Amino acid sequence: MNDSTRSLRQRLHVLDGLLLAIERRHELVDIVSGCESTDMAVHRITARFGVTEPAARVLLDMQFRRLLPQEVDKLRQEAAQLRATLDP
Repeated sequence: MNDSTRSLRQRLHVLDGLLLAIERRHELVDIVSGCESTDMAVHRITARFGVTEPAARVLLDMQFRRLLPQEVDKLRQEAAQLRATLDP
């Protein structure tokens, strides 16, 4: 796998994590609010959502504007485009 493909796959993994977190946002908030540190939150997010540590950090840093329907649509469109590129 070349660097470009690896980068696209990593971005798709992050997008899938964001979309999952948006769908399960109440669960994400419960996890984060019950943690005493960033590291604890990252660990719990990776365990609960099955994402990598970098993706968990993106979820932890996610802005509330990502919950807007138009923002969710943008994420879905980008994920679909990456899937089409990676799996023609």
